Amino acid sequence: PYTLFCEKCGSPLNSLDTHNENVRAHTAPLRDENDPKEYNKSYMDGAGIEIKPFLVNFSDPLCGLNPEEDYEGVRLCELADYVENNTHYYLPLFKRMKDTGSLMSWNFSAMIFPEFYFANRKMPFAALGMFLVRIAAYAPNIITLLAQLNDSIAGMIDLRSTAFHVVSMLCYALIYAMMFFCGAFANGLYYKKAVRGTAKIKSSVPPQQLRQTLRRKGGTSAVLLTIAIIIAAIFYSFIPTIALWGFKG
Repeated sequence: PYTLFCEKCGSPLNSLDTHNENVRAHTAPLRDENDPKEYNKSYMDGAGIEIKPFLVNFSDPLCGLNPEEDYEGVRLCELADYVENNTHYYLPLFKRMKDTGSLMSWNFSAMIFPEFYFANRKMPFAALGMFLVRIAAYAPNIITLLAQLNDSIAGMIDLRSTAFHVVSMLCYALIYAMMFFCGAFANGLYYKKAVRGTAKIKSSVPPQQLRQTLRRKGGTSAVLLTIAIIIAAIFYSFIPTIALWGFKG
């Protein structure tokens, strides 16, 4: 049989052959996961060089990183508790952002659905801001739709004017700018939010309650995500109709 990780210690293996010397070198007793000094150690290759695994060990929520490493006043293990879900994606990103000082990475879900991403990650103000930007960007389309259905609106706004055309083009550019910004910096914004949120909770909660509180106040929110989806459904499905009825009345 073949395996990528040692069955006892969880460390990545240099070979897929479980019967070679590398496997026998990893047959040490299980590490104490409650001891941060023993948890998530890197391993040594045949030349005695310390290396990090290139594969993600999904049995390790900290991805082989040092749980005691400082991230602007909080420890990585505390950040992991705050993130809670999908730590295998976020913690390596946080590590790179901390080491390089760059908040740029790429998140396709945040690029396509920024309101839903921020709502799911308990960032309601960012979600609201993205939603307002989207409303403003789609305003020319809504006006055009209403003008086609209501003569009084068509008489108020010249849809063929240069000014309206320029505004429409700027709104299209705004949509693409929002998508690029959220795709490139959503992870960085979440990193800063996670660090601030963890530090705030850490300063106000007793140590024995810290982990439980971090997981409760961090993580994701199905409630906020559902609210964002409902608002989006209302906007895309009902706003033009309601506005049209109002003008007809």
